[in-house]
Amino acid sequence: MACERDYLLMMLERPGGHITQTAEILGITRESLWKKASFGGGKGGMAGKGV
Repeated sequence: MACERDYLLMMLERPGGHITQTAEILGITRESLWKKASFGGGKGGMAGKGV
């Protein structure tokens, strides 16, 4: 979902891009955040977007 990724990107900007801190703020695990945001560069992922 593009909306969810946009929200995650916005949240990542708050603690300076720190995945662990963002996950804590969102109340999810770091792994869940990683999967939801598709950092691995898969289809629709955020790899290479400056995060």
